[in-house]
Amino acid sequence: MRTLFEIIEDAKIGNPTTHEECLYALLAYASLAYFDEHALRQIAFEPSRFLTPQLRAEESHRRWKMALGKSPKEWLGPENDPATEECRTRVRMARRLFDKLARPDG
Repeated sequence: MRTLFEIIEDAKIGNPTTHEECLYALLAYASLAYFDEHALRQIAFEPSRFLTPQLRAEESHRRWKMALGKSPKEWLGPENDPATEECRTRVRMARRLFDKLARPDG
């Protein structure tokens, strides 16, 4: 599989991408967005003298650079690959737990 960067660049200019490339690229982007969103919340609500906004920005840059240089499937790793039953089971369990907690009677 091509790198995340190659997949994104081809998609931007309308070159063909496979369904599998798009699936894994979407999952990689979702994970990257989660990490950055989590860091922003920590900056806003849990300030730290050690984990400064600058350090968090550098970590985000490092993470994006690493992800863009690998295939999304490789970057996600087998534990986050929806092609595996282990990953699908974990996601289903997390959804059930979330649904239970989100119910008013939860």
